[in-house]
Amino acid sequence: MHRPTSDCADAIAGDLGHTLTVAKTGQDCLVDQTCSIQGARTHNHTLSLTVTRLGTLKADTAATGTASTTEFHSHAVTVGCV
Repeated sequence: MHRPTSDCADAIAGDLGHTLTVAKTGQDCLVDQTCSIQGARTHNHTLSLTVTRLGTLKADTAATGTASTTEFHSHAVTVGCV
């Protein structure tokens, strides 16, 4: 079974302290996951990582999505593994 060499990290558009890390072990989930990208911010956004997106990460391909809207804004998120 292929595994990325490290955990997956984010690139968040308009990032002001939001973060997301997807552990290698999380890529084997058989159900969709909802992840927080709050990081150092005082407000939170969530990003849904479907089983399909998790499989994309496991195949060393970046997964993209849009985080939930909070405080009248959202963020485009790209998660990739190295």
